[in-house]
Amino acid sequence: MKHEKHVLITGANGFIGKQVSAVFKSYGWKVTKAVRKPAQPDEVFFDLDDVSRAELSGLPKIDAIIHLAAKVDLGLVNLNTLLTANVAATRELAQVSKEHDAFFLFSSTALLDCYDFSSDKDSKSGFGFAYGRSKFLAEQALLNLEGSAAILRICGVYGAHGPEHLGINKAIHALTHGGRPQQVATGRAKRNYLYVKDLAQMIYSATMRRLTGIHSVASSEVLTISDMLNILCLRFSPDSTVEVLKGQEAQDQIIHPSPLLQSRYSFKAAVDDIYADLFV
Repeated sequence: MKHEKHVLITGANGFIGKQVSAVFKSYGWKVTKAVRKPAQPDEVFFDLDDVSRAELSGLPKIDAIIHLAAKVDLGLVNLNTLLTANVAATRELAQVSKEHDAFFLFSSTALLDCYDFSSDKDSKSGFGFAYGRSKFLAEQALLNLEGSAAILRICGVYGAHGPEHLGINKAIHALTHGGRPQQVATGRAKRNYLYVKDLAQMIYSATMRRLTGIHSVASSEVLTISDMLNILCLRFSPDSTVEVLKGQEAQDQIIHPSPLLQSRYSFKAAVDDIYADLFV
């Protein structure tokens, strides 16, 4: 009898987790969702702040663990409040993975490609420092453990119902609710944000290939913020225009993606796909 592949996904009910779960299911995997409030037969209890209480010991053979859950607070400056959730929990899950001889994938952040988090000397200041530092420490914990893991440094991810701390997701929400997208200054800063469906496929690909080490993931297409907002307007509301606000000009933030994990969607194709999911 053929063994049914089994994946455990933390943060499975979140924006990225839902897409990742759907991709694994589409390829015939059994998906177990590790969540804080389990309510379905395929869900088990998991709390980043208390992994010891997680219901993982009685699970059948696990072939892969995809660790997406994290405590995110970009405005937080106290690193200690994130150490248990983002570092200790990652270490504990890696040990569970080792016990099952399972592939382990950790979702890190592309902030680590942009800023230096190797020292906590500036921990009292800097937007996103505590969060970035916690991810850096989690990466180091994985690299120091026996066994192998895939670490994906993920850039800004957009899609339908995406978190609105990312301006593109905020613009999508505005356009789908009768509003106008907002742009600060000229919008000429460049980005290569990643479509959530691209990311889900990359995670599945990394699992099947059992990639190891650190891989930065982002779109291969680089666009200005202004270009992206105009593409959104043309697709969602051709009569709409971008609302330009006064403010400081943003800087380019371009992530160099791993050659092993390439995006498939152009921004325009992704916007068309989002529109179809929402309205067609």
